Amino acid sequence: MPRLARRRLSLLVGTAANTLIPLVLLPCLAVVLGRLPDTDGCSGLITGLALVGAMPVAAGATVWGGRAGGNHSLVVGTVLASTMLSPLTIPLMLSVASTVTRGHYAHDLSRMAATDGGAFAVISVIVPCAAGLAVRRLTPRPVLERHLPWSGLLGVVAAVLLTYSNACGALGGFLFHPRPALLVAAVAVAGALCAASFAIGWCLARTVRADRADTVAITLSCGMNNSSAGAVLAATHLPSSPQVLLPVLAYSLLQKCGAGLADSVLRRSAGTGAREPGPSRTKDTNDRAGG
Repeated sequence: MPRLARRRLSLLVGTAANTLIPLVLLPCLAVVLGRLPDTDGCSGLITGLALVGAMPVAAGATVWGGRAGGNHSLVVGTVLASTMLSPLTIPLMLSVASTVTRGHYAHDLSRMAATDGGAFAVISVIVPCAAGLAVRRLTPRPVLERHLPWSGLLGVVAAVLLTYSNACGALGGFLFHPRPALLVAAVAVAGALCAASFAIGWCLARTVRADRADTVAITLSCGMNNSSAGAVLAATHLPSSPQVLLPVLAYSLLQKCGAGLADSVLRRSAGTGAREPGPSRTKDTNDRAGG
């Protein structure tokens, strides 16, 4: 927290952009999808994007941020800040989505925004986060050092089970009644939202003249959302519309691919920047040594 106090602007930009970017892009995507020959204006796809866009910054952003040399404190700060704000931001996003969808999707989103969005954020996002922080704080260090590797393995197993259970909910009916056009559309719109979020996050970081570590943190905070929470919300509140899970699962996969691509690009740019002045410094050192 003391480190974040010196980066208030970066923390504000990363947290606000994670909420505002989907709010701006979703109506734009709705206009484009509304031109397609679909009876409900692709409202199912828009609903799925709204559910994942409404979620706070994914905790996985801390891992990717560390790999890319980002400001780890800033990434953790955006995760915590967006999580604490989720009881307000989730209903806001769902309300906006209800205005650009049709039929029962609009009704369901409006109902969730009014009655379930804030409660879901508190029960399913904030409480587990706070519980994890409390357990970590209260557990003696020797116990942590002994059992931490096993807890990491359990986390991987839990993530795999959650991913496959969500995929079964979405793809079970899809396998019996294939709709290739729907699958392609889900991947396309999820990819568009994901790529735009990463790109806008990078541009915002450059606009506020953030250093490289903060640029990495802001970029990943804008492009990565807690898609697992969005999948749970879709499966529990829209069980009769499993196709809503398709863009959620597509975004979950694509945001990791985007984070890996951003990692490679930022590493390459950092390596290029570090190598460019190298020869001149070496030559200057040799000249001084020779003199």
